[in-house]
Amino acid sequence: MLAWGSVGAEPPSTPAALQSGSIGGLVVNGTAGGSLPQGLEVILTGFDGEQEVYRQTASVASDGSYAFADVPAVAGRIYGATVSYAGVLYFSEGAHLAGDGAPLDLPITIHDTTTDATALSIERLHILFDFTLPERVQVLELWVLSNRSDRTIVAPPGGAAVEAALPDGATDLGFEQGSIGDRFMLTE
Repeated sequence: MLAWGSVGAEPPSTPAALQSGSIGGLVVNGTAGGSLPQGLEVILTGFDGEQEVYRQTASVASDGSYAFADVPAVAGRIYGATVSYAGVLYFSEGAHLAGDGAPLDLPITIHDTTTDATALSIERLHILFDFTLPERVQVLELWVLSNRSDRTIVAPPGGAAVEAALPDGATDLGFEQGSIGDRFMLTE
């Protein structure tokens, strides 16, 4: 029988210590003359693949800074921060926390809102026709919109921010993200 510490014996394996680090950033208002409102909160979320596995909330200081300490540095996990302002969610970039002691900086820019959509333009529009179904034509449209202002364009109460006409007889309307009654609504 070997005792630990005897020649040739190895100690039992123990899991590597979980590394952690800090994540922080600065929230700024990107609208000219816009101020940073008090009482904002940042939500830090961590994802392993597509599954949310970590969530913490912190207050934004009066100078716009926020910080999270002792955040697990897990290989492959992506962290991102969000702020809700004036009914709109603003996101940081997603990034990995290295666990080498270097803090991860996730800045977030918010904007004041407007219902004036005149600064919105269609940068590109792709229209694809699919004739594979008998007696039907499936039309796919991909819109790339650009907002050339320093404000977030939102829909007026009961209205739409962007409106698109559908051809007469169009059926089976679908969207890549969202649905009627969610992000999209039918109008006259």
